[in-house]
Amino acid sequence: MAKLMKTSGKFYLNATALPRVLRRWRQGKQMKIQTAAVELGVSLAAWGHWETGTRFPDGHDLVRLSNYTGIPLHELLCPHAESCPRAGANHRQPILP
Repeated sequence: MAKLMKTSGKFYLNATALPRVLRRWRQGKQMKIQTAAVELGVSLAAWGHWETGTRFPDGHDLVRLSNYTGIPLHELLCPHAESCPRAGANHRQPILP
């Protein structure tokens, strides 16, 4: 899960939530990794790295993931909105492809 960390008075996210959130979403849809990767237009390796946490998608791919899954950006990074800084700041706003 994402951890809210505080350093020098500033908060930041440890984005370890993304692999779990993506995996739960995909499994909830009973979808194979291959299908999700093809539909999003990324390589199987890229999706696999995101789900295992070995790599993190860039900003463009995060937006695409949000659009594709229907999961707001802040939930991809921090699924527990009450513990996230500025959670909901982008919730329900249109996201451009």
